[in-house]
Amino acid sequence: MVIERVTWRSNASSMRPTLSTFLNVLEDQIVLGHFLSYQQYWDRTWGSLKKGDPPEWASMEPVTDEHVRLVVTTISSTASEAQCQRKYLREALAKDSHFKNHSEESVNRTIELALRLWLVLNFRDDEYSPGVLSIQWEDGISLRAFILQQFPSPRMLRNLSERMFDFVLPDNFTMVKLKRYSGIKVHWTYDLSEHLDLDKDHRILKVFPLKHYVNELRRR
Repeated sequence: MVIERVTWRSNASSMRPTLSTFLNVLEDQIVLGHFLSYQQYWDRTWGSLKKGDPPEWASMEPVTDEHVRLVVTTISSTASEAQCQRKYLREALAKDSHFKNHSEESVNRTIELALRLWLVLNFRDDEYSPGVLSIQWEDGISLRAFILQQFPSPRMLRNLSERMFDFVLPDNFTMVKLKRYSGIKVHWTYDLSEHLDLDKDHRILKVFPLKHYVNELRRR
């Protein structure tokens, strides 16, 4: 049975203003053809919500792409890093008519949805992500500080030959050849923090496919 809890809008008319908000550019600067991979991620996320697949759907009031854009706009317009905390964001959103009938729980879940779509990191309460790697933004820490915690500085490895860093993969090296010669399988991940994670036991390499979107997000 399909559970019609969430209004689902994922056509070009909603994609362009959403990308404009996410990337902080004018709508006429958005070339939708460059974001087809992201469009698939967007569609899949809303499709899951429409079917009631994510366990948190029952804790959310109906939401649309407008709710998502409002969350991102509110974050982007926050005056200081200290004010960009979940508590203050939730209070600001509660004053908007879009969230008139939303409980605190529903606002928190909508914030997580918006952050998953915007920053392509798996923001999700531990209660709703059993057995899945997720990150939970709690009250009391700024969003910037929390995100920085997810990407620690690389550790310097000792006793490595300097020649190791002279090695360059050939131009014709592909994922097909990676699987053929090493037995390593590539699995797509839509959580940026998992990019290039290697499961040695099962010989699975996770690769993040939304390179163009993230590069634009970073550049803007």
